[in-house]
Amino acid sequence: VFVLSQSILKDVEQDMATSRAEAAAEEQGLAAGSEGVTVESGDHDQAIRIAIFVCRCFIYVFCLGEAIIYHTKCILADCRSRRFLDISFTRIPAYLSNWQDTVSLGLMFFLFLMLCMEPTLQCIGQTEGGLLFGEDCVGENLQFMYALMST
Repeated sequence: VFVLSQSILKDVEQDMATSRAEAAAEEQGLAAGSEGVTVESGDHDQAIRIAIFVCRCFIYVFCLGEAIIYHTKCILADCRSRRFLDISFTRIPAYLSNWQDTVSLGLMFFLFLMLCMEPTLQCIGQTEGGLLFGEDCVGENLQFMYALMST
């Protein structure tokens, strides 16, 4: 689901934008009657944006939600039973001695950062032209950081 929402659908959306720009350049020489193409292309873009949003919601709700519940339970269990590992000058919960749990905690952290920088959430109520789930209102810096977190 992550690859689908972050790569495949994003590439389809960018390919559609490129095709739409090329079609608009060709249609500028034509008279009226090109509005039908724009409406169909807009509907297709809207469907892709909705699909990306649904996939991202699935990731954040189910993957991030499950990770938060799992790590919270493990941390609380280790704290209650006073199981800790001494690493340098700090103590960490003992369940993190398993490399898979450590990597899972890192993944949860990055998913949370992605949720905080999610372009679709940043643009709620700010999109131009009534676009649903648009991402054009955020700056390039935020888009770069989001792309960096998602790779």
